[in-house]
Amino acid sequence: MLLRLSQHCGALLLNTVDWIKHTSADSISGQPTRYVEAVAALVEAHPDLATRYRRLPCYNIARHLLAELLRGHPRRAIASWQENRQSHMLRFSVWQLVRGYLAGRTERRDLVTKLRDCATSCRPQIPATPELLGRQLHASLRT
Repeated sequence: MLLRLSQHCGALLLNTVDWIKHTSADSISGQPTRYVEAVAALVEAHPDLATRYRRLPCYNIARHLLAELLRGHPRRAIASWQENRQSHMLRFSVWQLVRGYLAGRTERRDLVTKLRDCATSCRPQIPATPELLGRQLHASLRT
C-alpha cells in the first residue's frame, strides 16, 4: 500500500530508518479472520484514504476475499464479505470489488514493472546518495 501511495505522493530514500516491520500475532496479515476489520479501522482512522484513494482498500479487500476462497476457506470469505458490508467506511458491492480487483491487479503489475525497470536502468555507476536514489525512483514513478 505504501508503494502505491508513494506513486501519487512521491517517495524518498533516507539515511535514517523511519520504521521497522516486524511479524507479530496481531498484525493485519497475521489474522486472516480480522483483515477486513483492520482495513476498516485504518480507513476510519484516516478518512482521506476512503475518499482520495478509495480504490486501494477496495483492491486489498477483493484480493483478501479471493485469497480466502482459493485457500479453501469459503466461510472466512463470507464472514469477511459481511464485515465489509457492515463497515460504514467500506460497503463495497460485489461489482465494485470485481472492478477494483481487476484495476488494482493491472496497476500493481504496472508498478512492479516500473520498479523492476528502475532497478535495472537507474543503477548509478558511482555510489549514489540516498537523496539521489530517491529522486530517481520518484522520477521513474511519475512516468
